[in-house]
Amino acid sequence: MMITPTDASAPTVEASATPTEAGHTTEIPEKTVDPQTTATGGGAYTLRLASSLSESDARATLSQLQREFPGALQNGSISRDNLGSFGVFYRVKVGPLSREAAERVCSRLRTAGKKCVLTRG
Repeated sequence: MMITPTDASAPTVEASATPTEAGHTTEIPEKTVDPQTTATGGGAYTLRLASSLSESDARATLSQLQREFPGALQNGSISRDNLGSFGVFYRVKVGPLSREAAERVCSRLRTAGKKCVLTRG
Protein backbone atom coordinates (compact mmCIF):
# COMPACT_ATOMS: atom_id res chain seq x y z
CA MET A 1 0.00 0.00 0.00
CA MET A 2 1.27 3.47 -0.83
CA ILE A 3 1.45 6.00 2.01
CA THR A 4 0.93 9.62 1.05
CA PRO A 5 0.71 12.74 3.22
CA THR A 6 -2.68 14.18 4.16
CA ASP A 7 -1.57 17.68 3.22
CA ALA A 8 1.53 18.02 1.09
CA SER A 9 2.01 21.60 2.31
CA ALA A 10 2.07 20.60 6.01
CA PRO A 11 5.62 20.30 7.38
CA THR A 12 6.53 16.76 8.37
CA VAL A 13 8.89 16.15 11.26
CA GLU A 14 9.39 12.39 10.78
CA ALA A 15 7.95 9.84 8.41
CA SER A 16 8.16 6.08 8.49
CA ALA A 17 6.04 2.97 8.07
CA THR A 18 5.82 -0.47 9.64
CA PRO A 19 3.77 -3.51 8.58
CA THR A 20 0.75 -4.48 10.67
CA GLU A 21 -0.29 -8.04 11.45
CA ALA A 22 -2.58 -8.04 8.41
CA GLY A 23 0.32 -7.00 6.19
CA HIS A 24 -0.92 -3.46 5.61
CA THR A 25 1.46 -0.53 5.86
CA THR A 26 0.98 1.52 8.99
CA GLU A 27 2.31 4.88 10.11
CA ILE A 28 2.29 5.50 13.85
CA PRO A 29 1.00 8.84 15.33
CA GLU A 30 -2.00 9.54 17.64
CA LYS A 31 -4.86 11.81 18.92
CA THR A 32 -5.00 12.86 22.54
CA VAL A 33 -6.55 16.23 23.26
CA ASP A 34 -5.22 17.67 26.48
CA PRO A 35 -7.01 20.94 27.33
CA GLN A 36 -4.04 22.20 29.34
CA THR A 37 -1.50 21.70 26.55
CA THR A 38 -3.78 23.20 23.91
CA ALA A 39 -4.64 26.17 26.12
CA THR A 40 -1.08 26.92 27.17
CA GLY A 41 1.16 25.82 24.34
CA GLY A 42 -1.05 25.82 21.27
CA GLY A 43 -2.13 22.41 20.06
CA ALA A 44 -0.65 22.90 16.64
CA TYR A 45 0.65 19.33 16.15
CA THR A 46 -1.03 16.14 15.03
CA LEU A 47 0.37 12.63 15.13
CA ARG A 48 -0.53 10.35 12.23
CA LEU A 49 -0.49 6.71 13.32
CA ALA A 50 -1.64 4.89 10.22
CA SER A 51 -2.99 5.25 6.74
CA SER A 52 -5.23 2.70 5.05
CA LEU A 53 -7.37 2.34 1.94
CA SER A 54 -10.03 0.68 4.11
CA GLU A 55 -11.97 2.44 6.86
CA SER A 56 -12.48 -0.86 8.69
CA ASP A 57 -8.70 -1.54 8.62
CA ALA A 58 -8.04 1.97 9.97
CA ARG A 59 -10.57 1.44 12.79
CA ALA A 60 -9.04 -1.95 13.63
CA THR A 61 -5.57 -0.36 13.75
CA LEU A 62 -6.82 2.43 16.03
CA SER A 63 -8.46 -0.13 18.30
CA GLN A 64 -5.28 -2.22 18.50
CA LEU A 65 -3.12 0.85 19.24
CA GLN A 66 -5.57 2.05 21.90
CA ARG A 67 -5.28 -1.33 23.63
CA GLU A 68 -1.47 -1.10 23.49
CA PHE A 69 -1.33 2.56 24.63
CA PRO A 70 -4.56 3.08 26.62
CA GLY A 71 -3.84 6.51 28.09
CA ALA A 72 -2.02 8.11 25.20
CA LEU A 73 -4.40 7.22 22.39
CA GLN A 74 -7.81 7.33 24.06
CA ASN A 75 -8.92 10.24 21.86
CA GLY A 76 -7.65 8.79 18.58
CA SER A 77 -9.71 9.40 15.49
CA ILE A 78 -10.11 8.35 11.88
CA SER A 79 -10.22 10.94 9.11
CA ARG A 80 -11.16 10.39 5.48
CA ASP A 81 -8.82 12.06 3.00
CA ASN A 82 -9.71 12.06 -0.70
CA LEU A 83 -6.45 12.36 -2.63
CA GLY A 84 -8.04 12.44 -6.07
CA SER A 85 -6.35 10.03 -8.47
CA PHE A 86 -4.47 8.40 -5.56
CA GLY A 87 -7.76 7.37 -3.97
CA VAL A 88 -9.36 7.77 -0.55
CA PHE A 89 -7.21 7.14 2.51
CA TYR A 90 -8.36 6.68 6.09
CA ARG A 91 -5.91 8.21 8.57
CA VAL A 92 -5.51 7.20 12.19
CA LYS A 93 -4.62 10.41 14.06
CA VAL A 94 -4.14 11.97 17.48
CA GLY A 95 -4.22 15.71 18.08
CA PRO A 96 -4.18 18.58 18.38
CA LEU A 97 -1.26 18.45 20.79
CA SER A 98 1.47 20.80 21.88
CA ARG A 99 4.84 19.93 20.35
CA GLU A 100 6.08 18.72 23.76
CA ALA A 101 3.08 16.43 24.28
CA ALA A 102 3.35 15.09 20.72
CA GLU A 103 7.05 14.33 21.19
CA ARG A 104 6.33 12.52 24.48
CA VAL A 105 3.72 10.32 22.80
CA CYS A 106 6.05 9.63 19.82
CA SER A 107 8.84 8.73 22.22
CA ARG A 108 6.57 6.25 24.00
CA LEU A 109 5.54 4.73 20.66
CA ARG A 110 9.15 4.48 19.44
CA THR A 111 10.18 2.76 22.68
CA ALA A 112 7.55 0.12 21.88
CA GLY A 113 8.91 -0.32 18.35
CA LYS A 114 6.30 1.85 16.62
CA LYS A 115 6.81 4.84 14.34
CA CYS A 116 4.96 8.14 14.18
CA VAL A 117 4.57 11.09 11.86
CA LEU A 118 4.40 14.46 13.57
CA THR A 119 2.82 17.18 11.47
CA ARG A 120 2.16 20.84 12.18
CA GLY A 121 -1.33 22.12 11.68
